[in-house]
Amino acid sequence: MSKLFFHNIVHKMIQVMQLHRQTMEKRLERTGVFQSQHRMLMHLSHHECGSQKDIAQAMEISTATVAVTLKKLEKGGYIEKKMDRSDNRNNNIRITPIGEKVVKESEIIFKTMDKGMFEGFTKEELNQYAEYLDRIIENLKKMNL
Repeated sequence: MSKLFFHNIVHKMIQVMQLHRQTMEKRLERTGVFQSQHRMLMHLSHHECGSQKDIAQAMEISTATVAVTLKKLEKGGYIEKKMDRSDNRNNNIRITPIGEKVVKESEIIFKTMDKGMFEGFTKEELNQYAEYLDRIIENLKKMNL
């Protein structure tokens, strides 16, 4: 197979990722939360909150980014943050009703996007596509060693 053939496939994969991101960002704008804040809010809604270091490791971002993002979410009224009396490295973070509303709106947006993106595909086609993606992921992991 030619280089052009592979290039065209890779270009289509990149185009899908870019279109997905653009569409998702446009839809999530309605929530009023910026992308990095949104990602953090969704993480907090689905995981136990430990130290900022734990959050940073789980999200693969810096502790400074965690601190800034939490501060912005708190200022916006999406979370409440209180220092843990027994360990001042930990914060007790609670998503406020405003934050919960954003989480619920976002989950509806995610489901709608997923459903719309794969409209017209059969279950068998989706299973096959998932298998192809798994193989691509494994090939990339091997190359990354």
